[in-house]
Amino acid sequence: MRSAGGRFFLSNIIGYDDEKRNYKQVLKFLDEFSDLIGIYSVGGGHVGIVNALAERGLSKKVKLIVHNLTPDTRRLLLSDEVDFVLHPDMEKVAEKTLEVVTSANATSSQNYIPIEIITKENIEDRGLTPDYFEFP
Repeated sequence: MRSAGGRFFLSNIIGYDDEKRNYKQVLKFLDEFSDLIGIYSVGGGHVGIVNALAERGLSKKVKLIVHNLTPDTRRLLLSDEVDFVLHPDMEKVAEKTLEVVTSANATSSQNYIPIEIITKENIEDRGLTPDYFEFP
């Protein structure tokens, strides 16, 4: 457990991108930390977390932040089951990775990749409509 700005940050829960495992892990975690205010889910299996929060009546109280905008996280965001999606531009990630791998003198400033904070209110403004996920 770490502290910052008067808040405590608890350790990781490892769910291996599995809905059922995340569901069980989050229920167990909520038994121990009933005053939880937020969960940041880096991997998959978000529906398990959503279901655990709903079962405990905490869907509106605990903020759920997930990583990467996908068709599933978009649906969860628009249905108010997820509060925020942290999303890197994957094309820029690929470009920067190639630059670093092929550069003889890559510096930390060359490795910066911005992350967008996507909400239900700004998702359409960013051009992240359903067709964003369609492949040619």
